[in-house]
Amino acid sequence: IKIYPFWLKYIFYLIGILILISVVFYLYLRYKIKQATNAALKYNSLFKAFTDHTPGRICILNKKGEQFYENDMLPFLSQENNTQILTFEEGENDRDKIINSLINEEIDSGHVYYKILVDKDEKWIHEFLFTVKENENSIGYGGIAFDITDRKLLEIQLRQAIIKSEESNKLKTQFLNNLSHEIRTPLNGIIGFTNILAENTADKKNKKYYAKIIEDSSMQLVNKIDDIVEMSMLETNQVILRNSHF
Repeated sequence: IKIYPFWLKYIFYLIGILILISVVFYLYLRYKIKQATNAALKYNSLFKAFTDHTPGRICILNKKGEQFYENDMLPFLSQENNTQILTFEEGENDRDKIINSLINEEIDSGHVYYKILVDKDEKWIHEFLFTVKENENSIGYGGIAFDITDRKLLEIQLRQAIIKSEESNKLKTQFLNNLSHEIRTPLNGIIGFTNILAENTADKKNKKYYAKIIEDSSMQLVNKIDDIVEMSMLETNQVILRNSHF
């Protein structure tokens, strides 16, 4: 029987313990990797669900302008379509300026508004640009673009309505100024000749003449008041127009 040195068995024990520790560590490491993978898949699924239901196009690029993420919203803004930008709201290419500032880490975010041409239709876009960071270091930039065409058209309609309203107010002011003069003229005639008749100094022939002037001035005044009432009713849609032959 060959006898080994007594210390050799301790080495075998130590090797066995190390192997056991290695196996336990390996199983623990596999468990943590699986846990991290599941968490990553979960967050990736949540991120995809969020971006897929965002009412805007999300695009993330590196500092070289190479795209590594893009959702499916507003496909006409895809880089593959090479969308043509017609004009910027401020008249300048603020988008490139903001992107350069993001790449150079001069700013963290910015907004830009521009008009594009899509299948012969013009669309207005509002894009929010931002820095993309990893471990507090900038690795690129991203953008969220929204189609605001309906809002822009409404703004244009409102501006046109305001202009028309201002023009209408000017016309009303002119009309009232003219009307004030036209009302004052017959009123002065009524008041003046009424005072003469009240003094009882005129003869019978002149009294008839003055009374006729008062009557004519009164009818003039009534007609002007009728014009004002009719104009007011037209503005409030209280008058129904009917076609008829003269």
